[in-house]
Amino acid sequence: YVLGEPTYLSSMAEMTEAILKSQLVYCGDYHTYRPSQATLLQVLGELVAAGKRVTLGVECAISNHQRHLDQYLRGEINDKVFYRRVDWPRTWGFPWQSYRHIFEYARQSGIQVIGLNGPGNALRASLAMRDSHAADVIATNMREDPDAVMVVQQGDFHVAPRHVPDKVQRLLGRKIERVILLQ
Repeated sequence: YVLGEPTYLSSMAEMTEAILKSQLVYCGDYHTYRPSQATLLQVLGELVAAGKRVTLGVECAISNHQRHLDQYLRGEINDKVFYRRVDWPRTWGFPWQSYRHIFEYARQSGIQVIGLNGPGNALRASLAMRDSHAADVIATNMREDPDAVMVVQQGDFHVAPRHVPDKVQRLLGRKIERVILLQ
């Protein structure tokens, strides 16, 4: 889904062309399907290879855990400590190994990662509340760093156009080049 156009199937070349032109890339995530996370890694790799500075927003991290995420990305704590401190099984619960590769790639590539889920037990909050919180975080980061490409990894319900993407656009108050990737 690109800028209000209808959904269509695209080739890898078309996907790459679209993400390289966008300020904001939404990657719909099927949390239990490891190839879904691999697609995100491919998107990040294309942007990094093109010399783009990237900020990655992830649903699997709660905003209140940002300091632990930052410590992990700086190499101050290892993945086992990070896993414990964020209480991964309770706060996210989907397979750690599928997401660990994303964090490792971000650390190696110097990609800033921000948590998009709301404070507290975010998985019990309503979809609308989680969408609003994520949209606020995304819009704030885009205002603070307008030159970075913002990549958002969230479940497909969140990245449906009338959810987070439209909320972010309203918060920014302007039309932005965006692409929504659904798998």
